[in-house]
Order: sequence, then structure tokens, then C-alpha cells
Amino acid sequence: MDTVIEAYEFTLSKIKDLEETGIMVTFKPTNSRNDKEIVEKYNLPDRLPPELWYNVKFTIIDPSDSNKIFELGNYLRLCGIGFDTGGCCGIRDWELDWSFTYKKGDDQPELGMAREELEEMINSLSWSEKHCDLEMKVGGEEMTQDNLKKRVKKIQKEKKPKK
Repeated sequence: MDTVIEAYEFTLSKIKDLEETGIMVTFKPTNSRNDKEIVEKYNLPDRLPPELWYNVKFTIIDPSDSNKIFELGNYLRLCGIGFDTGGCCGIRDWELDWSFTYKKGDDQPELGMAREELEEMINSLSWSEKHCDLEMKVGGEEMTQDNLKKRVKKIQKEKKPKK
């Protein structure tokens, strides 16, 4: 990889690989792409153009999913790719926006330590309770995490190739 666009495309391919393991992934254009001040500040040759700024949301069905997402983020960091991350109970998100950087040959150790601390904090909040009652709207209806798990399993069965 030589450019930030190539790093972005590489990141998208790795997210697709992760999605193929069964983790639900949603892309949403960021609000910051409409903020003139932010666009003016970060629309630079070594940054992503605003039309590529997306929030990537990963829905965590199984606690091991968060580890897969964390490990992919670490791998991308070791490749010199950096971006803002966050999350909460049952969700991890990546901001592929103005914060997305690519520094060939720089594994960004400070970013690794920050992500590790964030992941530990999120996991201690998310899975230490008896259960996490995540509520969200899917297809216009409120979904608890248990209902979401059932829906995901149904979708996964439908996606499996027929023999």
C-alpha cells in the first residue's frame, strides 16, 4: 500500500472478511462529512476525501466477536492504518472518516495502547452484567439482544449456500 485510498480499500476488504465470519456490519455516512469546518480542515491530499467518510458499526452477538474486531483493528494498526474507534454494550464502531490515517511503516504503538485500554473498559461494562439488554430498531421494530441473536441466526441460515 502506498496511498491512504489503498489503505482504505484494504481496510474495507478486511471488514468484509470479518463480516463473512458472521459479524453484523453496518456502514453509515458520517455527519462530519456535512460539517464545512471539519471538511475544510481535513480534506487534504494525505487524508480520505469526505465522500468516503463512514461510521462502521459492528453488532456483537457473542463476546468473542469483540475480540475478532479488536484483533483486526490491531492488525490494521500494525499495517500503519489508524482511525477512531468506540463502542458500548453489544456494539463496536470504527470511524473511517477524517481521523483515518495511513503512515507506511508506522505501527502507531500509542494507538495500540489506547485501543487496548478502551476495549478493556468496554468489555468490563458490557459483559460483566448478567446480561446486556441492548435495544435497537431493526426494520422499524425494537430489538432486544436476545431477539437480535435469533434474527441473526435466521439470516445466517438463509445466507448459507445450499448443497
